[in-house]
Amino acid sequence: MPRQRAPLEPGAGDAILVPGQGSQHEGMRRLVERAAPGLIEAAADLTGADPFARATGCTRLTQPAIYCASVASWRLIADRVRPTAFAGHSFGEFAALVAADALDMYDGLALVTLRGRLTEEVAAQAGGGMVAVLGLDAETARSIADEAGAVLANDNCPGQAVLSGTEPALAEVEREVAARGAQTRRLAVNGPFHSPLMAAAVGPLEQALARVRFGEPSVPVY
Repeated sequence: MPRQRAPLEPGAGDAILVPGQGSQHEGMRRLVERAAPGLIEAAADLTGADPFARATGCTRLTQPAIYCASVASWRLIADRVRPTAFAGHSFGEFAALVAADALDMYDGLALVTLRGRLTEEVAAQAGGGMVAVLGLDAETARSIADEAGAVLANDNCPGQAVLSGTEPALAEVEREVAARGAQTRRLAVNGPFHSPLMAAAVGPLEQALARVRFGEPSVPVY
């Protein structure tokens, strides 16, 4: 018999995790129309396009679309939960800060839009991508990455790590992981995110962050 999830109740002590790139889905626009409609026009103005129409395979549009959907999703449940903490996975941190009342949602959208554009531009120059390693511990995955010239980008959970690097490095990772009897899966991203290859995006994003006001979060944000 499937386990039933308890209904959300105020004071239940939930910790809310906000996802990053790769969590896009077809219903995002409807979510935003329902809970944060002002973000739709703002996102179109900032990106010069409809980000929800091209939310797959185009980083500069994918990231704003997911951000808007994350903010909308939180607003739909905000009156039913009192989380003890928020956490943002990758750029999900921006929506987590909005949910924790530490960042204005339109400032967050502007930052995410800039981040999406910068990462797409830098990724196009750097080449490469990301690969999930399934069935090996993080230290073994890190060792394989070091040998191949890749990096450990995400230590997600026991038995799942994500490596980032150039195409030749990832191909070597896949060969070595297969030789050890484990599995790999390429991520649906178009760049070596969370690696030194993305360093050129840091300066412009730091400048934008310095111009935005961040408040004290209502609960811790990790």
